[in-house]
Amino acid sequence: MDTVGGRATERALCVLAPNPSPMTLDGTNTWIVAEPDSELAVVIDPGPLDEAHLANVVATAERLGKRVALTLLTHGHPDHAEGAARFAELTRTPVRALDPALRLGDEGLTAGDTVTTGGLELRVLPTPGHTADSLSFQLPADAAVLTGDTVLGRGTTVVA
Repeated sequence: MDTVGGRATERALCVLAPNPSPMTLDGTNTWIVAEPDSELAVVIDPGPLDEAHLANVVATAERLGKRVALTLLTHGHPDHAEGAARFAELTRTPVRALDPALRLGDEGLTAGDTVTTGGLELRVLPTPGHTADSLSFQLPADAAVLTGDTVLGRGTTVVA
């Protein structure tokens, strides 16, 4: 995949939300994740309720030849999850999360789950500490882990 903000693997592309602050650093990382040859993508942490950002995520997926099929949340902080309901409306996707209050659809997420969409495999890792509902997603094919706010690129995270 091409890079946005310099963060990408073969299967994962970061779209940075326009919400820089001392708590979000450069902005929230929204991830578009897909197998290179698949038309389906997963979005992890759609980010804040910012119409321009949410539309940009959809447009970026479409430019890559992908249709968003599923939305996942690493945790419930507003900078990661506030836009999830609106993003689900835009993409007509379910939202899966550990916290039942954040889910849109029948399925949640639990430690040890494997999420597969369009041939993509993501393994759900429990990573409580930043929040009680924090999850990370292992992307075995790229030897990568998408951590939400559990691990930051610089500095330290808040531990609740």
